[in-house]
Amino acid sequence: MTTQTLLEQFLKQAERLDVAVFPHGPTPALKEWLDKIRTATGFQEAWVDPAMENSPPFLEEALSESGFQSAFPLEPREIDSSPNVALGVARADFGLAYSGSLAFIKTNPLVTLVPAGLLVVLDAKKILPAYKELFLELTSPLPAILSLVTGPSQTSDIEKKLIKGVHGPKWVAILLHG
Repeated sequence: MTTQTLLEQFLKQAERLDVAVFPHGPTPALKEWLDKIRTATGFQEAWVDPAMENSPPFLEEALSESGFQSAFPLEPREIDSSPNVALGVARADFGLAYSGSLAFIKTNPLVTLVPAGLLVVLDAKKILPAYKELFLELTSPLPAILSLVTGPSQTSDIEKKLIKGVHGPKWVAILLHG
């Protein structure tokens, strides 16, 4: 598959999963998305994964303009399991076109799973066809931490009432570049 075909399939899956995708750059839509999360949760804290030291230059400004208090400048710090965190920010190592999943290697899972929202930076050249290709990319021995996020968390009760955000982020967005 070509890079363009993989990207198109990944974007189709992201849309199906209700994942917002933004072009690499500060856009009004990104600010609206950030504002929505901060307003909906009432929380101002954003956890930025320490590995984001080479983050897009506009990211710190976008978070600040939306009223987030974040870990910029990036310094490794203790991250607890507080449920009062509005946003996690991390770089995905890979995207999977087949499922729209995002793969995180060595990223603290608390950053990707505890906050109400998850903002992910993804290089379009790092989109793989499916899980098989992901595991072929991983070096031996396998990494100690590998998290896969496939859109906002969802569950249904016995009455089939759909609830989002119970076991992970309620909102997921991707800053796509490359």
